[in-house]
Amino acid sequence: MSEVGKKKKSSSSKAKSFSLPSGESVPQVLPVLATSEITPFPSVVMSLFVSNSVGIHAVEEAVAQEDYLVLATHAGISDDSPKFEALSEIGVLGRVLRTMGLPDGGIKVLVQGVLRVKIQEPQTPSSARALHAFVEPIHAPKSITLSAEDESLVNRIHENLRILVDNDYFPEEILVVTDAIDGPGELADVVAAHHQLDVERGNVFLQETNPLQSLRLVDELLTQTLNQYFVNERIRTQAQERMSEEQREYLLRSQLKVIQRELGDEMDEAESLEDLRSNLAAAKLPALVQKEADRQLSRLDRMPPESSEYSLLRTYLEW
Repeated sequence: MSEVGKKKKSSSSKAKSFSLPSGESVPQVLPVLATSEITPFPSVVMSLFVSNSVGIHAVEEAVAQEDYLVLATHAGISDDSPKFEALSEIGVLGRVLRTMGLPDGGIKVLVQGVLRVKIQEPQTPSSARALHAFVEPIHAPKSITLSAEDESLVNRIHENLRILVDNDYFPEEILVVTDAIDGPGELADVVAAHHQLDVERGNVFLQETNPLQSLRLVDELLTQTLNQYFVNERIRTQAQERMSEEQREYLLRSQLKVIQRELGDEMDEAESLEDLRSNLAAAKLPALVQKEADRQLSRLDRMPPESSEYSLLRTYLEW
C-alpha cells in the first residue's frame, strides 16, 4: 500500500499544473462534470444535481483531491454517458464547495466557478470511472482600459439591471454583486448567468473569451430582456383591463337582476326559463343536441332579457 502511495505522489509531482491569480496551483488534468441543464460561468456559484455515475465519480474525485474539476456543457447528449468529443470547447474550472447525498442515490453539489479553461484533449486513465481532460487556463486580463464608449456601455448595463430589479424581474442581491465588480468580463458573466439561459444560447456567452465583446453581448441580452418584459407587462395590463371590464359588466347585470327582482319582473322570466328547460328535457333530444341546448340555455340565463341577443337565442331554443 505504501508503494502505491509513493507512486501516486511521484506521478502527481510530475503532472503539469497552472497557477490561479490567488497563487494556488491547479493540475491541468482534471475530472470533468458534464451538464446539459445549465451553462456554467466563472465568478458564479452554481447548484447542480448529479444523478449519473460518471458525474458522481467526477465530483468524488475532485473532493478527494484539491476540490477542483471542469464544468463543461454537452448540449443534446444524455448526461448518463458523456463523451469527450461532445464537450464544449470552452469550459469552466470549478471548485467544489459542498456536496449532499440525495435519497435517489444522486448528489447535490455546490460549485464556485473560477475561470474559463480550454478543454484540449482527453486524459482519462483506463481505470478511471470519471471523464478526465487536459485543460489550458484562459486568464482574464489583469486590467482593461475602457474607452468612453465602453464606460457608457457599463453604465447602461447597470441602469438596465436596476430597472429590472425595480420591476421584480431580478432579485435585489444582483445589484450588490454587480456594483462590487470592476472587470467587464466578470460583470458580463454574472449578468449572463442570472438570465438562466438554455445551454445552446448560454454557450454563446461562455465561448466568448474577449471581455469587452462579452460585455456587448450582455448589453444586447439585457435590452432584449427589457423589451420582452415590457411587452409582457403591456399584455398583462390589457388582459387585466379586459377582465375588469367583464367584471364590471357582470356587476351591472347582477345589480339589474336585483332591481328586477324588487320590481317583481324577474320572477315571471325565471318561471318562463324553467318552463323552457322542462320542454327541452321532455323533447328527448339526442345527447349532443341536448348538451348544446343546455349550454345555450345557461347563456340565456346570464343575459339581460331586454337585450336583442336574448330574444334571438330564446327563439332558437323554442324551435
